[in-house]
Amino acid sequence: CIEEDVLREFFLTRRNEVEKVTQLDFTFETREKYIRRDAREEGYEEGRKEERVNTERERKRAEAAEEEVKRLRKLLEQKG
Repeated sequence: CIEEDVLREFFLTRRNEVEKVTQLDFTFETREKYIRRDAREEGYEEGRKEERVNTERERKRAEAAEEEVKRLRKLLEQKG
């Protein structure tokens, strides 16, 4: 901008302020990027936890169903 005389005087008189603002923007954008990344990772982990809970739930249901089948077989054998 200074080389092209676009706001030349403004940038020259406020050089330090402009540099701080551009650094702040970069820092803010970088911070936001990391926040989004962390949120994705947390969401992924939550999904994995939910998957494990569902798997455990299904395992317990399968075990209960097996026990019920065994119980019913015994009843049939006793009556048969």
